[in-house]
Amino acid sequence: MSDHPDAYGLLKSIIDLSVSSIPIKAKLDQMLQSISEAFGSDQCLLLRREKIVENGLLSRLALEKKPFWIEEESFLLEEKAHPKEKDLLRPSFACLPLYDKTTLQGILYLGFSKKRKFSSQEMDLLLLVAKEMGEAIRTAHLLQRGEETFSEL
Repeated sequence: MSDHPDAYGLLKSIIDLSVSSIPIKAKLDQMLQSISEAFGSDQCLLLRREKIVENGLLSRLALEKKPFWIEEESFLLEEKAHPKEKDLLRPSFACLPLYDKTTLQGILYLGFSKKRKFSSQEMDLLLLVAKEMGEAIRTAHLLQRGEETFSEL
């Protein structure tokens, strides 16, 4: 892994997975693996909305609908974080809420054990990846609802 992720390779991988016919869980797991490898992260997670603690740091981020970048440890965050979120506080991390129009699907979390500065290109790349992941989740939900409706008929 170089200092900079291969943007084309990562986006191609994410889009290929997004349109593949494999189950959504496997799709998302492979997407997370690709992101982690591209960025050299220590932890790459999809924090589903049901796992986000109410009144915690992540719930506030989700409400703001904005990505969150920490490039060096912040002790102020420890005060705002819920005890269940403490293990996510790393020297550097990124949190990107995944929305399908209005509904929160989860938060893409990328954590690093060492301080790391995100370039503007890396931020743009993560925003594109997060958007595609959100669309993959949305599409899977729509397909599931369609199948349920069809089986009811």
